[in-house]
Amino acid sequence: MNRSNINPYKVILLVIIGMVLIIVGLFFYNFSQIEKKRNAVFDASEKLVMNETDIEDISNKYVSQEKKLYHIFIGKNKEDEELISFIHLKKENKPSKKDIKTYKTAEFISENEILDIWSQTCNQCELIKIQPAIIEENILWEITYNDADDRYVFDYYLMTDGKQYEELKLKRNFN
Repeated sequence: MNRSNINPYKVILLVIIGMVLIIVGLFFYNFSQIEKKRNAVFDASEKLVMNETDIEDISNKYVSQEKKLYHIFIGKNKEDEELISFIHLKKENKPSKKDIKTYKTAEFISENEILDIWSQTCNQCELIKIQPAIIEENILWEITYNDADDRYVFDYYLMTDGKQYEELKLKRNFN
């Protein structure tokens, strides 16, 4: 009788390693599918803006979400005027022509002007980013930064007059 020298512990270890590799592979596959879908929706929004508004050249793209999800595009028309378009995405995440609102950026306070206003109130802050946002139909600048007390802060300023609309401060409980 031939007896094989297969160690059961090695077999169990190989099965466990195989299962872990399968689970990790499935995770990355699902993540890539979610990312592809997100990019496809963003591309559909961009195409809709190019086809349904006066924007001919998009220079910046953003996502803003509070209660509602918006794709935001900044670009220029054929007269070289800068425009900003907001697309409200509903639950099915399909951009629709009726959900686009487009404005001339000249009607609003510029990014540099709002940063000047912000820096006067927060001179020891570290700017992380600034981008357009929209909350309850209010067109805003969202400024993200670390303040002097090492809090992570979201400040929202109205694009129309530069007044502060909302502020959210997050305190870090770890170092």
